[in-house]
Amino acid sequence: MQKTAKHPNKPVRMIVTDLEGTFLNAQNQPHPVNIRAVKEAREAGILVIPCTGRNWARSKQVMSLCGFDPFLITGNGSAIIDTRMGRVLEQTLIAPTALLPVLFLQWRDKRATTELWAREACGCIGPEAEDRMLRTHVRNSVLPEEEQLVFEIFTEYLDLFYAYEEQTESIQLTLGNEMGLMSAQMEELLQALQAFAAVQRPDGRWELTSARASKAQAAQKIAYMHGIDPSEVMAIGDGEEDVELLRWAGTGVALADSCQQARDAADVVTVEQWDAGVAKAIFELALGYDFTDPQQSEKVMEEE
Repeated sequence: MQKTAKHPNKPVRMIVTDLEGTFLNAQNQPHPVNIRAVKEAREAGILVIPCTGRNWARSKQVMSLCGFDPFLITGNGSAIIDTRMGRVLEQTLIAPTALLPVLFLQWRDKRATTELWAREACGCIGPEAEDRMLRTHVRNSVLPEEEQLVFEIFTEYLDLFYAYEEQTESIQLTLGNEMGLMSAQMEELLQALQAFAAVQRPDGRWELTSARASKAQAAQKIAYMHGIDPSEVMAIGDGEEDVELLRWAGTGVALADSCQQARDAADVVTVEQWDAGVAKAIFELALGYDFTDPQQSEKVMEEE
């Protein structure tokens, strides 16, 4: 893996990494060597910041497990959290009622499901709501109370929208068709509104956030707070929502199993998520030693 970044001679002072599909695997578990890489980067004085589409409640366990610095970007840039106190430093909310024309088209498809995500809660309506509540109960059962997600099911769209009108960070739409394809009418309405950014996730769901919020903008604010130039930032991601972040950072890193847009935007393509692509990028590009060095690999495994 060679560094062909925009500023190849600049030291890395801050690392921003996506979580799902990048730092975490399909079972939402981090590769153990990724955790080791975070520890070594922080010991070297590098800020390591997670950046995720999740809300604060669903991120607490990962934050405590992986040893990141105490800043977290949630909702794909909708909020910046100081995790020491759970305090919101920046937040860009969206008004779900503004999406009524779009969601009315979805509502007519009885197979469609809508989720409104707030800081520590999720409101849901649609045929998959019961299944998602069950999965939430299973997850909550093994977590301390302060890390549990509040999950609410609604039967009327207006009740859901008004309940979450002043606290929604993002909206997830599961469309009724097999590929999760958005109708031409829905796309036209979203473009006309101009207030929302829409990205399709690998699982087919659509995620809507404020057009004024992005991972890149949130990362830029954290970098500014610490006097760090974009050229001194390394960003790691795998999805369409990471493209702007990868382009903004001095060193943009995509995993080998990333979407094509992320790979095109990156300066470096590392190995797949399952092969500890995040750790390889941190060790080789930020810390400056060969991740495949037998002595270093042995050291990592002994200390796990």
